[in-house]
Amino acid sequence: MPLPLIGVAAACLAVTVAVSVADPFFGFMEYDDLREGQLEAFGATVLTVTAAVLLGRFRRIGARHDLLLATGLLVLAAENLFGAIATPVVDSLAASRSATWTAAGTEALGAAVLVAAALLPDHTVVRRGRAVLAVLAVTGTTLLTVAVVSLALEGALPDAFAVIPATIEDLRSLTEHGALRAVELGVAAAWATVAVSCADRARRDDDRLLRAVSLGAAVSAASALNYVLFPSRFTELLYSGDLLFVVAAGIVLDGAIREVTSSEAALVRSAVSSERQRVASELQAGVAQELALMATYSDWITRQPPEERRLDVLSASVERALDESRGAIAALARPVDEPVASAVAHAAREVAARLGVQVEVQLDEQTQVTREWREALARFTRDALVLAVRDGGAENLTVELSNCRPVVLRVVHDGGPAFEPGPGGDHGIEVRALRERVEALGAIVTLGPVVEVLLP
Repeated sequence: MPLPLIGVAAACLAVTVAVSVADPFFGFMEYDDLREGQLEAFGATVLTVTAAVLLGRFRRIGARHDLLLATGLLVLAAENLFGAIATPVVDSLAASRSATWTAAGTEALGAAVLVAAALLPDHTVVRRGRAVLAVLAVTGTTLLTVAVVSLALEGALPDAFAVIPATIEDLRSLTEHGALRAVELGVAAAWATVAVSCADRARRDDDRLLRAVSLGAAVSAASALNYVLFPSRFTELLYSGDLLFVVAAGIVLDGAIREVTSSEAALVRSAVSSERQRVASELQAGVAQELALMATYSDWITRQPPEERRLDVLSASVERALDESRGAIAALARPVDEPVASAVAHAAREVAARLGVQVEVQLDEQTQVTREWREALARFTRDALVLAVRDGGAENLTVELSNCRPVVLRVVHDGGPAFEPGPGGDHGIEVRALRERVEALGAIVTLGPVVEVLLP
């Protein structure tokens, strides 16, 4: 057993002994149904939050261990929620046989799922959404069955106690029904198994959340053993098992909070890295290539006789480099969550203002695409308008974006054959680059008087 778990076990033993010796001084542990219900509600909240964090991680990674562990925690959260509601209603779970055995059956089911999470070999689940729905459906059906059976067999089920303890002095060791003690022992064994399994996984993967779950599971195992020795579980009394339960919930809650914080920081780092790579790719594909071409043209021009030097070629390259740099700067200046319609409109109006032409925009504001496609469509709009005006002489242009399936972007212009790539030259290179950039993402491109992009 890992050393941290041994330390936790020793601390839990010390708490058990201390509470047992000093119980006459703990007046707050007396009969209090509202306080007991609040304790169960706190446990249900913590277990649900932790399960949600594990499910979120399962959707990202697909580890079956995370799914089963989250399911077990949700079952135990349901049991705690049931206790929080039933305790004030029936005075204590022990006062109602159906309530007692519904809680016990639910707890046993949660323990079984936790053992499965700990012992089954892990593997990656492919259809994750379907797996979550299937597991939750089966678990929910089983929980409902446990409740219905307990209610139907209430008259045949045994009482939790011969006499329900009403004060701390009435709480005697091992006075609970034997079947309930067996359930608590099974739960303790399940938590201990989870503690060792999660500790091993946490050490192997450097997983903070599983490390917290491991420590919380060790304390929960001690809590379940305390319920066997001092059966306050189905009463309205607070005793050592309840104190350890609160400690376990606090440990797990701290781990869940740290996991969420760490995940958010990782997402931010990933977004920043992705944006840097995108900007680098844009600069490499645009400005850097044009600068390299300008350097080649400059070297070629300097080696030509004065009467044969073509400065128009260099001027065109400079203009393209300026277009690329303006597009990159505009993309960086816009919000990261900008709608695609807004991005396309900004690109169209920027070109219109710079080249002195009329551009009408007809954009469906409800259109939604990925961030990659938003940037691609904005750049396509800018490049298509520049080609139509500069090479085709267009003066009136219309940019349309429809929210049908597939999403369609159209640029309609009154210019000449600007999009008829020739066998060579800058004109043909630019047109081919325009087409290849969006076709590389899987779109269908049509060039001509109506320039059209159909998203996949």
